[in-house]
Amino acid sequence: MKNPWRELSKVNPQKENGHREINNDIYHTLMATKLPGAVCQIVLTVIDRTWGFAKHGAPISLAQFQRMTGLSHSGVCSAIKQAEQLRLLVIERYSTKVSEYMFNKHYDTWLTSPPESTSTSPPEDTSERNRLVHQRVQDLSTREYKTSPPESTSTSPVATPRTEPVKKLFKETLKETLKETLKEKGAKKKRYGEFNNVLLSDKEYQKLVDKWGEAECLRMIEVLSSGMQSRKKYRYDDHYAAILSWKRREEKDKGGQHAGRDQPPGQGAGAHRKDTGKGDKFSGFRAIESGPDDRDED
Repeated sequence: MKNPWRELSKVNPQKENGHREINNDIYHTLMATKLPGAVCQIVLTVIDRTWGFAKHGAPISLAQFQRMTGLSHSGVCSAIKQAEQLRLLVIERYSTKVSEYMFNKHYDTWLTSPPESTSTSPPEDTSERNRLVHQRVQDLSTREYKTSPPESTSTSPVATPRTEPVKKLFKETLKETLKETLKEKGAKKKRYGEFNNVLLSDKEYQKLVDKWGEAECLRMIEVLSSGMQSRKKYRYDDHYAAILSWKRREEKDKGGQHAGRDQPPGQGAGAHRKDTGKGDKFSGFRAIESGPDDRDED
């Protein structure tokens, strides 16, 4: 018999390229068993992962089931549960994501429908009962998903009513914080000092006045202003922080040494000099500190 679709096909699978061996009785029983489509996919996946590799059982993740069947996460979980209830699969659970699965080859123990409750009433027609049970399971799963979707599997971008106010409050708080930060950084700064090169905001200037008084504040501003003007290498991104740093070093140098007004503390007249001009000698204070043996020879 000629296959009219062979010329249009791009594949040509052969038995020698790989195949799955299934007992005839099991195969015929599977054909005669009315299984939901998703359950049949799960059973075939387990057979492929176990018998296809000459194994009785194998660990299979939910993600692997999804990839091989194309079912959603909830669809895979529901089909696995039904297959286990119908005694088609034997499952040994290790965790919520990975379990070991084995196909139950003893088909005489299979059930045609999941056990619901112990009843003494006569059994209904098998085919009709399977259809009703399958319909009921689908209705229940759909209803549960619409009312309360599982948190771990939901991919919907819509937030639940419980978390919506929290997210909204967080966004508003973050927005206000960013506004205040940008406002503080972008506050207009005024120029101070003899050379108008010291930049301070009103808030920073008031902080300095509160710390030392206005007279000392103006003196430190003049120290920084003259120092930056006399030495171009003194460049600061934050003049408020520079004034605090100069003040700390000035207090540290006190005790016989006094910083110059046009130089930062640590480089005034009473401080150690590392660089001297041609022919210059160390100051008397340095000579006393170092001693005669430390002087450089001409």
